[in-house]
Order: sequence, then structure tokens, then C-alpha cells
Amino acid sequence: MWRRRNSASPLAHYAMPNKWLDSLTLYDMGKVETGYVFSAYAKW
Repeated sequence: MWRRRNSASPLAHYAMPNKWLDSLTLYDMGKVETGYVFSAYAKW
């Protein structure tokens, strides 16, 4: 799959189930909390 439009393909979802992605131990972006600024120059 080299194109972005292929990522919406149902066949791509069947080929890469969630269990397989979990086994790769990738970083879970769902756990990221946004809205925090980590900078010494940030004004609070």
C-alpha cells in the first residue's frame, strides 16, 4: 500500500488486525494528552 487512499480499504483492515498491531508494541497515540506545553519559555 503505497498510497493514502489504499489505507481506507476494507481489505487493508482485514490484513492488519488490531491484535497484530498490538504485538508490534508500537506507541499508543490514544494515551497522549494534549494541551501541555513543555518549554522553559512558555508563559503560564
